[in-house]
Amino acid sequence: MEPREVADAVETGEENVIMEALRAYNRENSQSFTFDAAQQEDRQRLAELLVSALEQGLSPSRRVTWLQSIRILSRDHSCLDAFISRQSLQALACYAGISATESLVPKPLDMDVVLESLKCLCNLVFSSPEAQVLAAEARLVHFAGTCAGSCSRSCRACTC
Repeated sequence: MEPREVADAVETGEENVIMEALRAYNRENSQSFTFDAAQQEDRQRLAELLVSALEQGLSPSRRVTWLQSIRILSRDHSCLDAFISRQSLQALACYAGISATESLVPKPLDMDVVLESLKCLCNLVFSSPEAQVLAAEARLVHFAGTCAGSCSRSCRACTC
């Protein structure tokens, strides 16, 4: 499915239409690491729509699919600006269970959501010096070294 069609579906606000379009886009682009320059504006528009909903909060039933789409678009350097803000990084950190603000982390954690959120954060921090600065300011690196659960041990040593 083309990014323009997906963005149009997201703008409809109809849950079934949105989820069907996002799932199709995710299936078709799950292994995409290069992107057609002719569709750049459409991908940027889609990224802006996705991040807007991310920052407002995603319903549990939409999270994994929505985050998969964000992960795909976070590989596209022309879309990074849409995702590089304190608010969007904080939202991803909350879904990943690594927020400095414990009260913002959803409980219980859905490990599929945690994994997709971490993939998004990794793509953004790897590709953007600005995201690196924002992640450091938010102390996400510190929290990424501890479990998403309640223990404070290093994840390498933890079995929880």
